[in-house]
Amino acid sequence: MLASGVFMASKHISERFELPPGFQAFVEENCIKIKGPNCELKRKIPSKELRVKIEGNAIVFEIGSAKRISYACLKSFEKHLGNMVKGLTKEFEYHLRIVYSHFPINIVVKGNTVEINNFLGGKLPRIARILPNARVEVKGKEVFVRGPDKEAVGQTAANIEAQSRVSDKDRRVFQDGIFLVEKF
Repeated sequence: MLASGVFMASKHISERFELPPGFQAFVEENCIKIKGPNCELKRKIPSKELRVKIEGNAIVFEIGSAKRISYACLKSFEKHLGNMVKGLTKEFEYHLRIVYSHFPINIVVKGNTVEINNFLGGKLPRIARILPNARVEVKGKEVFVRGPDKEAVGQTAANIEAQSRVSDKDRRVFQDGIFLVEKF
């Protein structure tokens, strides 16, 4: 080990990720696709150094060097695949709540966007994008974002929350907005 903390070795490192029964994995060029009982998710392989192959009902990752950054890439990708399998088994859900004291906020889902009307009395609607593999459902003052892809669900919830952010007023007085309450 060098003083900088980087491991210098000529060996390659491999990890094995077992898929649960009923799941299939496919490698296409620089993407990996996992097919579950209900749907399928696809993810780009993040590094050219990372090699992925399918052996039976397992996914094997290999990197050619033992550098710390390469190993971190391998482990991160393994965790992303774990989230994909978890999402295909049971969907991720983010619960947001609409809070207002000055003007009632109306939310409408239109296609792949969420329209936030009458936020702080504004005449123009604020538009938040819904990513693929995410669904938005509005029930009264509750907003539910669901889907098998953890990143798409989280980013959609963040898009909705960002569109209702108060920036030029005193937050102690204007506490209106749409806020994340729970994650499942």
